[in-house]
Amino acid sequence: SGTWETEVEFANLEDRTLSVFAGEQPNPFVCVAAPCGIVYSSLPRNGMTKLTTTSTDFGRFTGRLFIGADDAEDLPTVRARVVNRARPTQAIELPLFRRSTLVALNPLVLAFPFRVVSAGDHSNLFVSEIGRASGLDVKIEAFAFSGELIASTTRSVPAGETIFLVDILAQLGVTAISEGQIRVTKTAGTGNLWGLLASVTGDGRVFVAV
Repeated sequence: SGTWETEVEFANLEDRTLSVFAGEQPNPFVCVAAPCGIVYSSLPRNGMTKLTTTSTDFGRFTGRLFIGADDAEDLPTVRARVVNRARPTQAIELPLFRRSTLVALNPLVLAFPFRVVSAGDHSNLFVSEIGRASGLDVKIEAFAFSGELIASTTRSVPAGETIFLVDILAQLGVTAISEGQIRVTKTAGTGNLWGLLASVTGDGRVFVAV
């Protein structure tokens, strides 16, 4: 959004050209009307390519990107990051996981450390359902460094969707602790849980916990 763009770099392990994509769905599809929600590139044999996506590529961004290669025997090596074009030195490396691995893992609990050092520091929570067949309910809790439960709330995540909670500590009403953990527990539903916590410092640096 804004001046931020997402870059995805691919390195081809195969001796043939591949079609690679980044999109809102885990499978490639043909677009007939923009915005398409998917961006394609041709990956040369034994070569590399880079996709750059912006908000204009997506009609309704779901909070994560699926990255793939059409008919690849060996998946390409992939690196992803977001870059602030207004301040190119400000970039965030993005975590990459095989969706099949996460679905098989099917975690019931996610735990993320946080640390608030100065004014302007805050943590944004992403909670996603990646199975795309059914939704789930979660309990979100904040624990102090000592392990004391400070606050909690509940949320529902529809199938294939992501909820994005800006400054999760403030949303939980937590103001008096500087470090601890945010815990997300699946409480109902058969969907597949995944998520991350992006901590933003007052000077604009971002740290991602998965």
